[in-house]
Formats: sequence, C-alpha cells, structure tokens
Amino acid sequence: MNEETIMNLIRSTGQNEARIRSHPQMCGCYRCMAIFPSSELKPDNSFRFPGQEDTYVSCEYCGFDGVVCEDDLEGIAPLNKETLKQIHEAAFSVRRQF
Repeated sequence: MNEETIMNLIRSTGQNEARIRSHPQMCGCYRCMAIFPSSELKPDNSFRFPGQEDTYVSCEYCGFDGVVCEDDLEGIAPLNKETLKQIHEAAFSVRRQF
C-alpha cells in the first residue's frame, strides 16, 4: 500500500462502525496487532467524536480506536500482521494531523 492509501485508511477508522458491524468479518488493531472476528466486538463498544455523527469502535484488547476490518481494506491488502504493521508504522512514525 502506498502512504496516501494508508493515511486514508487511518482516517476512515473514525467512521467505520457501520462497515465493521454490517456482517461477520475479520478485524485487526493497528496498535496492538490483534486480529479477531468482528463478533468479538461488544455491542456497547461504540464511540462518537464530539460534534460528529459517525461512530467508531475501539479494540477490545487495547482500547485504541485503530480497528480496521476486511471491508475497510477493500481488497487492496490482506488483513494480516504485515498489513497492520505497515499501518502502525505510518500512524506512529511521525506526528500527523488526521
């Protein structure tokens, strides 16, 4: 994945609850690198940034809001540790404004 694709993916995690919960699929957290089925995300684990309508879910394992699902990746990369590592490195290598 190129940097622009990764940054767009990171931005989209703030509004991906509907995609994650739309059907059973695999998810992963780009902070703690956990990979898990969407069914493990508790229904009350939904959050909204103040002043925004879209919601996101946080990781059940580390609490970070960096959960991506297979639908987020749209076939551009597999949901695996290598992909999560690539996203992690882009997100945490330098301070960026999202």
